[in-house]
Amino acid sequence: MQCPRCHAQNREGARFCEDCGNALVASCPSCGAEVAPEKRFCGACGARVDVAVAGSRFASPRNYTPA
Repeated sequence: MQCPRCHAQNREGARFCEDCGNALVASCPSCGAEVAPEKRFCGACGARVDVAVAGSRFASPRNYTPA
């Protein structure tokens, strides 16, 4: 699986990137099912998954803009 943050290749089954430590699998905010970082909708319940929840470091300016 490729890390969405640093694009390093990781072994199958890894939950965190072995190069940068980023989470490789996120959970759905509605049902808690595992959702791959590059997916936009949950495969279990169909809920939209926010890009920030899915692991993108700079998905929204709120993530890195000082208060």
